Amino acid sequence: MRGVQGIAKWAALLALLLTAPEAVAAHAAIQPVQHGDATWQVAGAAVMDLLASHDTPAQCEATLATLRDQAMDEHGGQAFAQLVLGGVYLSGLHCGDFVIRRDLQQAALFLSNAAVHGNSLAMAAMAELELQQGHALSANVWAQLYVHYGVLKDNPMRQGYAASLLHRALPLLASGQKKTLLSDVNAFLANYNAAIESGMQHARRTAAKVPAACRIIPVDPHALHRLFRPMRDLPRSGLALYLVGVDARGEVRTVAPILSLPTTRTQRRLRNVAENWRAQPAPQCDSALRYGLLPSLYDDQRYALQDKG
Repeated sequence: MRGVQGIAKWAALLALLLTAPEAVAAHAAIQPVQHGDATWQVAGAAVMDLLASHDTPAQCEATLATLRDQAMDEHGGQAFAQLVLGGVYLSGLHCGDFVIRRDLQQAALFLSNAAVHGNSLAMAAMAELELQQGHALSANVWAQLYVHYGVLKDNPMRQGYAASLLHRALPLLASGQKKTLLSDVNAFLANYNAAIESGMQHARRTAAKVPAACRIIPVDPHALHRLFRPMRDLPRSGLALYLVGVDARGEVRTVAPILSLPTTRTQRRLRNVAENWRAQPAPQCDSALRYGLLPSLYDDQRYALQDKG
């Protein structure tokens, strides 16, 4: 299997310390909302209201119930619902009197399923979650999977955060665990690579179904926001995933975080970067807001990936 062979050379990844770092914040490619048979506009608006706590407690509870149903739906859309639910349980949610408390077990349940359905950011979230719980081997397995699917196959711009993640995870392995890491990663791929690849293909097909007049196309897909100094309250590279609502002029009107890695501090500090992201105008779109998933990266450029295979 190509995926099994592809991961082997990254089993000995090291984080390489660079000199004279210049902090950078950037965005990966935006993805349209996926939500089963619901239209992308309706799904995005409902989830935005939930995450931003704009709804009444009863409405929030109803939206959460719908997401749970979608998370179990094998006909498509489940990865998005699983990702949102995983993020909700990872951070907790307050919607008036309706409160979802942080629950790492539920977060792991939904995030691991989102990962198996092809969401690479859920793999990174699983690595961070396992690190928080002191599970060094499983954290490293998820970190290696994130490098394989989220960086090499998806977006090389994510390598700064990936290297930082590996720099934190690899030293925690016991000597015996270092010997089993590669075999554990390849065993996972042997079982789930087909499902992951299928999920990624489904996401691409979903993106293609969005009407051309309403697609969210960045003004500059390779834009980097260079920072004159590292963010002092962000001690390491990080990644935040936002749900954004973009108007006809291409301006971001609503923002709500779904994931914040490695801590909630990342999404708070990168929110301004997400709010200032711009898409191409879409005057012919009949929707007031177009909804999509916007990954934002903070790279302090202290570490980079190095192939030691």
